Amino acid sequence: MRSHYKNIEDRFFIRLLLFITMIVCNAAVWRFFVRGLQQCGSVKATAISSSTNYICSAIIGFAVFGEVTSLLWWSGMTLIIWGLVLIVTDQEEDNIKEKST
Repeated sequence: MRSHYKNIEDRFFIRLLLFITMIVCNAAVWRFFVRGLQQCGSVKATAISSSTNYICSAIIGFAVFGEVTSLLWWSGMTLIIWGLVLIVTDQEEDNIKEKST
């Protein structure tokens, strides 16, 4: 009977540890995102944040959960990131044109 309670206690502490880890990671993401907004503007910070989120999700999903992503997923992620890059470069070009006039 005692071993059953030990197993429940272990699960509780593991869940608690994972919950705390999630909160710390989210706080770090917001901290770096706000810093990015202050340093380089909203579009570039959003593009970098989104790209990092997709890539880290795939890596952590594979490392922790053994999740396998398909070629379609990677293709979609690549298209999203390239779209974000195009938006950022287009806005930077607009900013350069506005400054020169």
